[in-house]
Formats: sequence, C-alpha cells, structure tokens
Amino acid sequence: MDSQTFQQRVSDILGVPFQNDGWKFSLSAETPAEAKRVVARIRQQQKELRLLKTDLAADIREIRARYDAEAAAVQPSALSIFGGKEAFRRSAANKKRQIKAQRDKSTAGMEAMKRIVDDLLIQLDRAKLELSST
Repeated sequence: MDSQTFQQRVSDILGVPFQNDGWKFSLSAETPAEAKRVVARIRQQQKELRLLKTDLAADIREIRARYDAEAAAVQPSALSIFGGKEAFRRSAANKKRQIKAQRDKSTAGMEAMKRIVDDLLIQLDRAKLELSST
C-alpha cells in the first residue's frame, strides 16, 4: 500500500481530510445520548483502523517473505570459488545482507504507517474515555 492510498483510507475512516501535519479532528457532545453516539462512532473508527493495520501487517509479511525467499536462493558468485571457502561464504553473506537491507528499506514506510495507526488508536481511546466520563 502506498502512502497516498493509506492517507485516503485513514481520511475516509476518520471523516476528515489529511493536512500537512496529519489529521486534525475534534469530538464533542452536549448530551449523554449524543456522547453515546460519538463513542459508538469512535468504536467503529477503531475497528476500521485495526483492520487497516492488519492489512498493512499482511503486506509487510508478503514483502518480507518475498525477500526472504530471494535471500534463501542466494548463490555465491563463481569468482568467489577461486578465493577459497572464506571468500565463498563472504560473497553469499554480503548478498544476503544487501537483500535484507533492501527488504528493510521497502517495509520501512509501512512500519511507519502502522505506528501512525497505533497513535490514532491511542488518541481515539483517550477521546472515548473523556466522552465516557462526561
């Protein structure tokens, strides 16, 4: 999932557009009945955010599996055979490290998206607690 799709999905869930510094929203209720409706809406938003987080985790697992399969298939270069066993092992280890670095780089954005979702879930929990106490 790219960042644009992620921003759009979160905006759709929260019902507010993305701004330069994130999503800004406020929740308030005048009556206890209205507070219950707002809390119910927050619960629904949290469910949708958790589902989004699950989708992100599945995408990350898929990418990691692809890179791990690529790393498992690494064969040292033919030239390293002439350098002896140590050069042979070093060649394979270097290739695997490069693949791991590519994997980490490709999943870093999604990991950041998961952290954003976690932060939003915490903010919604705080709002829900505040509304429940009124």
